[in-house]
Amino acid sequence: MPRNTDTLQIGLAIKAILSDSQALTSVIGENKVFPVVAPEGTTFPFVLYGQTGIRETGTKDGLHDETTLVGLDVFSDKYQSCVEASSAVRAALENYSGTVAGYDISDVTLDEAVDRYADGFYVKELTFAITVE
Repeated sequence: MPRNTDTLQIGLAIKAILSDSQALTSVIGENKVFPVVAPEGTTFPFVLYGQTGIRETGTKDGLHDETTLVGLDVFSDKYQSCVEASSAVRAALENYSGTVAGYDISDVTLDEAVDRYADGFYVKELTFAITVE
């Protein structure tokens, strides 16, 4: 597969990594990781992801790598399953390195985690920094 340098499509890699996580699918079920919005009728718990920013690292020789910020929101109607799914997301992504969906990912770090409650459900907002070479 050719190397992907367009980090605007990093969601393809995120979905692939999370979809392969047995720990996550054991908590939320199969096919419950979505870009930006969940389809109507989706049952709890589920995960949404979306890009929130890009940081470029350059040298005098040009662009060295990009760090893409990705927000992942874990939704559930029960706090316990929200936390369990969030921990599974973290375990699947944090410190990940390898090639997935054509991206050469050198590092993934958790930058932020925030709890929210709204409209009868819990949300754990996670922000990851993904470095692509």
